Amino acid sequence: MKQRTQILAKNVSYLALVCTLSMLVFIPGAKAVIPTSWYSITEDPNGPGVVLVRLVPYPSLKQPCNAQLGDTVELMVQRLANWMSELKDKHVFNSSKSGDELVAEQIPKLRLFINGAPIRSLKATAWYRNDTVWPWHVDMTSEEKSIPHYFVRFVLTRDPTDSQSREDWAEVLKTPGVGSKMLDLTLGYYHPEQNSAEALMSWVRRGEEDSARQFLFHSVVTDFWMYLGSCLLVVTLVGFFLLVVYGGIVREPALPVRDDGLPPVSLGRCQMAFWFFLVVAAFIFLWLITGRGDLDTINPTILTLIGISAGTALGAALITTNTTDPGKVAAMKKPDHIYPQEIAPAKRARREAKAALRKAADADAQKKARDDYDQADKKLAELKSGLHKWRREHRNQWLLDLLSEDNDMTKRQIMSFHRFQIIVWTLVLGIIFRSEVYTKLAMPTFDSTLLVLMGISSGTYLGFKFPGASSQ
Repeated sequence: MKQRTQILAKNVSYLALVCTLSMLVFIPGAKAVIPTSWYSITEDPNGPGVVLVRLVPYPSLKQPCNAQLGDTVELMVQRLANWMSELKDKHVFNSSKSGDELVAEQIPKLRLFINGAPIRSLKATAWYRNDTVWPWHVDMTSEEKSIPHYFVRFVLTRDPTDSQSREDWAEVLKTPGVGSKMLDLTLGYYHPEQNSAEALMSWVRRGEEDSARQFLFHSVVTDFWMYLGSCLLVVTLVGFFLLVVYGGIVREPALPVRDDGLPPVSLGRCQMAFWFFLVVAAFIFLWLITGRGDLDTINPTILTLIGISAGTALGAALITTNTTDPGKVAAMKKPDHIYPQEIAPAKRARREAKAALRKAADADAQKKARDDYDQADKKLAELKSGLHKWRREHRNQWLLDLLSEDNDMTKRQIMSFHRFQIIVWTLVLGIIFRSEVYTKLAMPTFDSTLLVLMGISSGTYLGFKFPGASSQ
């Protein structure tokens, strides 16, 4: 019967893992918000438009513009004055200027558009006209030299203290993928009153084969702090995993240890660890993706989730400690071996036997020391083999600990629905949490009703622990 229970627990654990990974993989990304109306210009190779984009300082070889927050990009625009004159004739704006004077007057009003979303807080930092230079283009024809070329620079800056800047960049940063992604790039006017825009025709767009017309944006700023933050998170996760397996960091210390030297797994502590690492990972992710600008991402929902999980773990520990009957615990069958407690002295005995073997002076002493060493080494190997065998045979015991109130392994462990439901709700809310962080670049704000539901789930678990703990 116990074997059938373990097989069932194994199948349930595999099914839960597959469902969780499937939901994590197929969470869709967000799309950029496009203004409600556009002033479109027919695509004309010699007409107004953004011809190419490059980083500043300029790369010596022709290559795509690989940019991230903090970089300066320069757009090469042909016939910019002609485009502005067309807009003026259509009464988009009023001006008495023309030619380069019109460009100088209107440049401060231009905004950078990324993937159709205007970055309203981003203004041009510099511009100049040069009709004789075409980057990475050899031997300009007389017709090409007759086309006026303007170079407009923007610094990709995101101000975490400016709500408008955060909102605009969120549309760019939360596009699917956290690595390098090709985006459309142009410039234009944005009118907040009508939520409308006039965007200039641009050949810097997705699908272009010419590398000079490819704008690749890196969501994560790759520098020393990014690597340091990522390494700290990975080291913390690896350290936590090792402590879970060998140190009992999510175990219930009030209960007796088993053959592996560890007490049963605590559901309350596991839930607390789950939310702790989910929040820490989300905080570091948002810190990296926003150019290390946002430090105010923790909101009341996060504090409530941490408080509920911590309260659940604390309540479970108090109930277990105060309701467990020492007499019944003492009457439980003790393990045949507590391997870690036996392995430590066995290692010490082998070291002493090895030292004695080195110090043996004559043949008889060496023979005796060799026999002692072989015996100590054999005993240590048997203990390690026994520990590995026990862990292999009980590899799904952690799931039974999470689902059962009974921690006596000598009899069948009955799974409890109240434990199952708190696990399911924790996983569901965790998946929603991850989706909200990834698609909205912000910590989620759960409805108060949902948080009350989670509190009721945790309270039900604690309530059922009273009869479960007292029956041990």
